[in-house]
Amino acid sequence: MRSKFLHLWLVWLALCVLTALPVQADNSATPALLEPINQQLDAAEQALPEASADPLRLDKLATQAAALSQQAQTCINDYGQQQTQTKQAVDSLGEATPEESADVKLKRKELEKQQQQTEKTLSQCRLSSLRATTLLEETNRIRQLILKQQLFTPSPSVLAHLYAILLEPGVWKLEIIDTVSRLFQSPIQWGNLLMAILYGSAGLLAGLFWRKNMQQRHQGRALTIATSSPTLGYMWRYVLRFLPYTLFALLMALSLYIAPVGFPLLPENHLIGLTRIFGGTLLGLVLIRFIWLMSGRFPWLQNTRLYFFVSIALLLAVGSLWLGYQNFSAFLFSGVIGTLCLLLLAGLLLKIPAEIFDGLDEGRAPWQQRIRQHLGLKDKQFVPGLVWLRLTHTLTITGLAALLMLRLWGVPEQYLALFLNRLDNGFEIAGFTLEPLRIIGGLLVIALLISMTHVLKTHLADNWLQRTGLSRAAQETATTVSGYVGILLAILLGLSVAGIEFKNLAIIVGALSVGIGFGLQNIVNNFVSGLILLFERPIRKGDWIKVGNAEGYVREISIRSTTIQTFDHSDIIVPNSDIISGQVTNMMLTDNMGRIIVPINAASGSDAEQVMRILREAAEAHPAVIKDRSNMKINVLFRGFGENGLNFELRCFIREIETRFTIASDLNLAINKAFRQQHIEMPLPQRTIHLLPPETEPAKPTKTPDSSAKQVDLR
Repeated sequence: MRSKFLHLWLVWLALCVLTALPVQADNSATPALLEPINQQLDAAEQALPEASADPLRLDKLATQAAALSQQAQTCINDYGQQQTQTKQAVDSLGEATPEESADVKLKRKELEKQQQQTEKTLSQCRLSSLRATTLLEETNRIRQLILKQQLFTPSPSVLAHLYAILLEPGVWKLEIIDTVSRLFQSPIQWGNLLMAILYGSAGLLAGLFWRKNMQQRHQGRALTIATSSPTLGYMWRYVLRFLPYTLFALLMALSLYIAPVGFPLLPENHLIGLTRIFGGTLLGLVLIRFIWLMSGRFPWLQNTRLYFFVSIALLLAVGSLWLGYQNFSAFLFSGVIGTLCLLLLAGLLLKIPAEIFDGLDEGRAPWQQRIRQHLGLKDKQFVPGLVWLRLTHTLTITGLAALLMLRLWGVPEQYLALFLNRLDNGFEIAGFTLEPLRIIGGLLVIALLISMTHVLKTHLADNWLQRTGLSRAAQETATTVSGYVGILLAILLGLSVAGIEFKNLAIIVGALSVGIGFGLQNIVNNFVSGLILLFERPIRKGDWIKVGNAEGYVREISIRSTTIQTFDHSDIIVPNSDIISGQVTNMMLTDNMGRIIVPINAASGSDAEQVMRILREAAEAHPAVIKDRSNMKINVLFRGFGENGLNFELRCFIREIETRFTIASDLNLAINKAFRQQHIEMPLPQRTIHLLPPETEPAKPTKTPDSSAKQVDLR
């Protein structure tokens, strides 16, 4: 009876949970949205044969197909998630049994019907996605065929041009006359050309004036820029040098673009063809020479052998130009020149921020030193969180350069759009969705929040906690704990922005719990011990402690270990578990006062009372010795008679135990001076050596012939 009641109670609880679940979610992709998607796909498929000869229409169809593919993929994602929720709801009811109630049967029937409808809609979404993908692939295939035909359309080669000019009489004269006549007969807008020259001259004068003004007034700024980033300093000097000519060219080109002069198009004849071929050849050779010279200045060109591949591509472009494939040659020239410019720009965008980041870590420029001072950083201490900013910057610049490189070499824009959409939506790897853009955003959030945590920690220690009246130990604890809490929050927020769900982290932590229990016992022990040290504060930063054979000042207390700096200025890393479980002597736990003991020996026969008076007077005369506290009196003891004299001890308390060796040295100097003035001798170790007279050696027996004979015992 009890088990039956428990079964009914569980069924009722499952019904309540299923009723509260949002089984039918409000999705952005619905079956009503599939109808316009299918209609647009039908229209695009019908228009594809007519657009096969028009590259512009093909590009529009490809863009439309890419957009429809994204919409279909959104439909698949939404209904796939809904299918998973419905399946989980059905599984939670368990297997159907004849004894289950009518409500459970009704709910099961509704869920199964909804599951069938979801699967049907999901199949339609997948079909629409397949049609859109097929349409996109077909448009790109046709576009590639058209591009291939355009690139490899032959034109007269250099031999054909030379043959026509040299062997056909009068051809070159007619071509020269035709070219000159077109140049002079075409209407040229000389007024527009004059205005372009005037605009360019005005830009040249403005650039010269600005350069002179900047060189005279902003020499300090140029030095700061060069200190912050040497590469940026070089660029600044080049900008100052070439800015007037750059303004002249830009303003003149802009004026000619707005008001064209109307230069005539040159005829396509053999003379112009030869000029184009030899001009392209000269350009290719100059670029090859330039890239080989630059390979000696840029190590990455030398290491990657990029100059070798660029030279091969340029030689191939020159060869194609000589053979008559002008379009293919122009494609190679534009690709190589664009690649070099893109690599140069990407290299500058990578190197200049890297130098600025290095300057922040080292504090080169004055503004970087102010930032480090504001963050509360010490010398040779890296800026917290800057490594994540470096990684984010490198990934961003490298990714953008790669995308632009692909577009430069003819990858269709639709494929890049799909790739960016896939980057936005993420890649599914072994059941885990990897979203690169969100990961980069998460790294950026971690970098910024860790830097803000360090700033907050610095202000908390220097300003806010100073006004609370808390003890030094409590202030250090609050500062350290706030730093760890800030870093933990930064990591959690960064993971959340990166798209990592915490339930997945809980699974990972649960899987690693066994390893933590066995393999990471010491780390966990030190971590817990560090928390105990931070809250109980048996030792503090700056305390003089003894832990085993280690003795020195506490330099840093971290969550895992404590750093002790010895008097030899060497650092000893002590695990926190050793401090918690072992015996620790803290010379400065409650206060900095301590006692020193100075042993003194006087020669036998010295006046003991006079010696004790001298010792007391020496202690009372020293300013660092405590004399005004009843529980810390100056004691002078006559310890007894030693082997070499009389043994005394001076015991006194000092205000700073850190100076005990210096104070002991001062007291010894004062006592030695007083002993010499009072003619009191200090005994030296005495040793008595007794010399014994040498003994007379017995005479050696004389050897006889039978001395070697064996003696016989006659007893």
